[in-house]
Amino acid sequence: MKLPLRRLPLRNNVIVLKHRHKKRLFKRRFVFKKRGNMEYKYDRSRYFEIPRKFYFEAGNPSIGSSNTFNYRIAPEEDKLKACVWYGMLCFELCEIAAEKEFPGDTDGYKELIYWLDEQYEEYLKKLESGEVKGRRTFAKSE
Repeated sequence: MKLPLRRLPLRNNVIVLKHRHKKRLFKRRFVFKKRGNMEYKYDRSRYFEIPRKFYFEAGNPSIGSSNTFNYRIAPEEDKLKACVWYGMLCFELCEIAAEKEFPGDTDGYKELIYWLDEQYEEYLKKLESGEVKGRRTFAKSE
């Protein structure tokens, strides 16, 4: 049986999470960076599984989605281009909601992740207000 994680105090911007599994103690170290009132883990999105920087350096694009929020990250020369759109259509047929280019270095990669998280948070606000429709849910009619 796996026991829940226990958060230890923050020391030098390093958070140590401990959990016990089969009578062994494991430690996981995560480095967080404070940005405004939010804590971000370096090089990681809070909502999406975005490939590491070297994936894009090899010339590979990445496409992902959550509900009707879709994104595409593609390398272009020495830059990373990110596009966001809403709905169920593919990239070629959609109307782009937001688009931005970032430098191809490590700082640009981090900025891209922060920007994508901010775009997703805006999408969630639009979803709550009804500006954007989510996926259809099929409920039984009575």
